[in-house]
Amino acid sequence: MRDACIKMLSEIYTCDIIDANGAFEALLRWSLAYSRSKAVLKLTTANETGFSMEHRSNVTVADLKNTCAKYRHSAAKVIRLQSLSSLQPLVSDLDIDLKVMFLVRDPRALLVSLYGWVRNLTAVNKALERHSGDRSPAENSDYDIPMLNADFVKQYCDWMTLNFEQISNPADWLRGRVKILRHEDISFDPRAKAEEVYDFLKIGIHSDVTQWIQENTNAPLKARYGVMETRRNSKAMVYTWRYRTLFSEVEDVQRICSDAMAVFGYRKLDSLAELRNLSVPTIL
Repeated sequence: MRDACIKMLSEIYTCDIIDANGAFEALLRWSLAYSRSKAVLKLTTANETGFSMEHRSNVTVADLKNTCAKYRHSAAKVIRLQSLSSLQPLVSDLDIDLKVMFLVRDPRALLVSLYGWVRNLTAVNKALERHSGDRSPAENSDYDIPMLNADFVKQYCDWMTLNFEQISNPADWLRGRVKILRHEDISFDPRAKAEEVYDFLKIGIHSDVTQWIQENTNAPLKARYGVMETRRNSKAMVYTWRYRTLFSEVEDVQRICSDAMAVFGYRKLDSLAELRNLSVPTIL
């Protein structure tokens, strides 16, 4: 998995695209890429028809490489990379001017989304069991939600501390290449954090970016937002987990993630009253 991830990143950053069909198939799995990407829309315009798999025979590898090469910067969101050290070949072997935004979130806030995912999956599996009268091992409806929470949170916090150590004591190749971002800081002041990121990258921030931030992080408040919804009230979303989590669960996370919370500046809560009182900060 790690080698495949690094190979994919190297192809993105060097525009070393070798399979046009594969590139198009990947884009079609991500609707935002082909509906909003200026690079993709330019290829679509060249074909004078809508963007679909029918065009894969019309667009060559050379077309994709040339389009990619026109852009000075390339970015990728990576969510399954265990260690920053895995990125070393991109710098040492390919001489890529790599910069990393290392994004973390309060592990206590992850509980709500994890509960929702597991409960939905459990409900589906139980429905399948009732319908078919049988189930495969992969359709196990007897999930132990608290145990899954503990395992998931421990893995996440171990990942946080592992990479914090690499950032705090960086190898020569990593020095000056990583900026830590906390989800909560971005939510409280997305404009300021965006400016920090662009400054770190030594890129001027475009007015389209600041306009998008203004329009999409100050949405009217509502009871619930969709999982993939892009327009939200970012400030209001920061502490919603504090109303949806049991204090006993918070205590468990604080015990499991004590080290991670300390190094990333997350304050522990000592009672149910503190959990529900939003004037009590959770960020140091």
